[in-house]
Amino acid sequence: MECEHGKLHQNTKSCRLDFQPLKPEHGGPYIGRMLVTTLDNPWYYMLRFDVGDFARLDEKQRCACGRNDGYIVTDIEGRWTNVTFDTDGHLITLNQLDKAISTLKDIDEYRLEQVEDKAYRLFLVTPKDHHDKLAKQAEAKLRQIYGKEAQTSIVLKRTCLRKIPANTPWLKPFSTAKMSRNI
Repeated sequence: MECEHGKLHQNTKSCRLDFQPLKPEHGGPYIGRMLVTTLDNPWYYMLRFDVGDFARLDEKQRCACGRNDGYIVTDIEGRWTNVTFDTDGHLITLNQLDKAISTLKDIDEYRLEQVEDKAYRLFLVTPKDHHDKLAKQAEAKLRQIYGKEAQTSIVLKRTCLRKIPANTPWLKPFSTAKMSRNI
């Protein structure tokens, strides 16, 4: 459950949470995997179900809201299937990558592929035409995250539409029924 202070709290009445911290060189002991065991669902039992997300624990395990039972999580770091590794082999979560890429201006979407141990391909979608400048900024950002030895390639695509006027007729719902149907 998320509280009014933006932290996620374990519901200790309905589940047990086992936290498997990563090794210190990968972000542990505060970043790790969550395994959930349900306690009060008579129709479906889950025993140490791997949620598939990395979570970042609150270091103090205290919250101003007063809910201090169970684990307190400050961030979901992303799916474990979406992690990448820097040139020294340290884990980079999707949340860490998102925070870095979000500092680039005019990015609509991105996708990063780690194609080899030290090789990264970044796909960016942007509404702007300043591709050379953006590519250099993105390359510098990748080297900042992944290391100076990172071999990077940046693929930029321009967004087809810049801004769609609100009164555009084809923005209406795809289908509407003006007759009643008996279904």
